[in-house]
This record gives sequence, structure tokens and C-alpha cells, in this order.
Amino acid sequence: MVLEVKTSSNTSESEVPGFSGRFNSFLDYLGFKEKNRHSEGADILGITRITFRNWCTNNIAPRKHSDLRSAVKKLCEHKGKVIDDNYLSAWLLSGIPEINPFKDDDEAITAKGIAIVYLSQLLKDSETPFENLNASCKEILIKSVQESIKKSNLDVADHGDVVDFLREDSDISTLVHTLISHL
Repeated sequence: MVLEVKTSSNTSESEVPGFSGRFNSFLDYLGFKEKNRHSEGADILGITRITFRNWCTNNIAPRKHSDLRSAVKKLCEHKGKVIDDNYLSAWLLSGIPEINPFKDDDEAITAKGIAIVYLSQLLKDSETPFENLNASCKEILIKSVQESIKKSNLDVADHGDVVDFLREDSDISTLVHTLISHL
């Protein structure tokens, strides 16, 4: 995996407010020492120190969610930690406080957390990202997704199955797009 900061308009990275603070919290959790984290992280990922430093200090994140997930997974594996890379990546990009990716048990994965991750990913490329929705709209969407999860009888610990189920739930998709179109 090679991720470089490019100065052209076709950049492989993008600015995400608050990303560096969350990324450093993640690195702290993994046990990266502040003194050597830029070089150690860059070496593990096979990227330049400048790129890794930008992630840590300039709120720059990989543009592709898949690149971030890959980096998160590789860093976790290197430090012997098991954290859901999709869940953690969504938190790194969104900063939504209801998501707590650092618990080592299933308490970190709740129906509300899955709902927020799902909605954040569903709306990330829309004109109205989830974090920009007003509180009442967020509440309606989260409760609707939580109800759908409850009706599915799926275990939230198997959140991959839950997210797959949600992707196929046309009622949720219709609700989301209907609400967004009325904003």
C-alpha cells in the first residue's frame, strides 16, 4: 500500500476536521510512542513519513475509505490489537462520540453505534453528510435503523451481518433518501 500526499487537484488525501486528534488517540491506544510514531507508523505501512505526519498533525486522511481501513488493520495487526477496522475507520472520519472503537469487548458495538456508522457511510458522499444533519433528523434516522436492527433478530456483535442486512433494507434506504431530499 502506497499512499502519498499529492499537490495536484487529483490528491489521494483529504482534509477531515478533527481527524489528527482521533488518529493520535488510536495510535496512543495501540501503544505508539509519541517520539517515534511518524517513522514507526510510516515504516509499518510502507508510506512516507510526510504522509504519516500529515495524518497525525494536519487533519489529512486518506481519501479512500478502503485505504484508511487497510492502514488501520495493518497498524492493529502490527501491535497485536483486534479492533474492527470498518467501525474504527468510520469513527476516525466522523468523530461521532457514540462510537467507542477502543473497547476490547462487544460493548463497543451497539445498535446505535452500528446505526451511526451505517448512516455515516451511506451519506458520506452525499451533499448532506450525516454529521451535518440537524439533531431531529439524526434522531429519526438512528431510531429507524435501530428498530430495523431489532426486527432482524441479528446479534449486534455480528455487525458485518447487520450492516449487510441494512444495505438490503429498502425501507431504511427510502427513508434516508426521503428525509435528505426534504432538507
